[in-house]
Amino acid sequence: MNTIIRGISMLLVLGVLPFARAQEKPPDLQAEYDKLSEQFNAAQQEYYKPYQEAKTEEESRKIQLDADKDPRKLYAPKFEELAGRAKGSEVGCQCWVWVFSNAQFDPAAQTRAFDAIGGEYVKSKSLEGFVRNLGWMGEAIGKEKCAALMEKILAQSPHDEVRAAVLLTQASSVMEGGKASADELKAARAKLERVQKDFGKTHYAAQAAGMLFEADHLQIGMEAPDFEALDQDGKAWKLSDYRGKVVVVDFWGYW
Repeated sequence: MNTIIRGISMLLVLGVLPFARAQEKPPDLQAEYDKLSEQFNAAQQEYYKPYQEAKTEEESRKIQLDADKDPRKLYAPKFEELAGRAKGSEVGCQCWVWVFSNAQFDPAAQTRAFDAIGGEYVKSKSLEGFVRNLGWMGEAIGKEKCAALMEKILAQSPHDEVRAAVLLTQASSVMEGGKASADELKAARAKLERVQKDFGKTHYAAQAAGMLFEADHLQIGMEAPDFEALDQDGKAWKLSDYRGKVVVVDFWGYW
C-alpha cells in the first residue's frame, strides 16, 4: 500500500512540474531593453557631469574624462548580449541599432550590427532611427555598402515611416553635400516629392516640403522671402521694411 501511495505521489509531482513550468512567464525583453537604456542614459549623464559643473570655459577645457569608463564602451556588450537573446524580434533590432549608433570606438561591433540589421531585420519597423543615423555615419561602414542597404530597406520595408526616412536621408545627403551635379539634384528633388506624394501622412512630408522650399527660395543670390517678427522692444517689423539696405539676420534657438 505504501508503495502504491508513493507511486501516486511521484506521478502527481511529475504532473505538476510541467504545468508549473508552463505557467512561468517568458522574459519581458522589451522591459529589459527599456531598463538597460535608462541605466545607460543615467550613466551617460554622470559621465559628462564634470562639464555641467564647470563654471568657466577654462575649467571645461581642462576636463579629461577616462575613456575606459565611457558608458558606451561599458554598455555596448550588454546591448549585444540582449540582442542575442532577443534574436528575430523588434527588441533584437533595437539592440543592434543601439550598438551601431553608439559603438563608434569598436568598428567590429558596428559591422556586426550593420550586418544583422541588413539581414534578418531589414523589414523591422525599428529601422527609422537607424536610417537617419546611417546618413551621417556611413563613413565607418563605407558609402557604397550604406547606399546598397538604403535601397534594400526602401525596396523591402513594409513601413511608411521607414521608407520615407530612407528617401529623405538619401535626398539630404545630396542636397546638403554641396557638390552635387544637376542630375543628382534633380533625382534628390524627385525623392522629396515622392515623400510628399506617397508618404504624406508621415512627419517626413513636412520636412520634405521644407527642403524643397529651401532649394527654391533660400539659395545664395535669391531674394529672401519676406517675414514679420518682433524686435527686442516688442515692435513688429518686416524684412521688406529694410529692402535696399544691408541686413544681418541672426536666427538662434535651443534644440
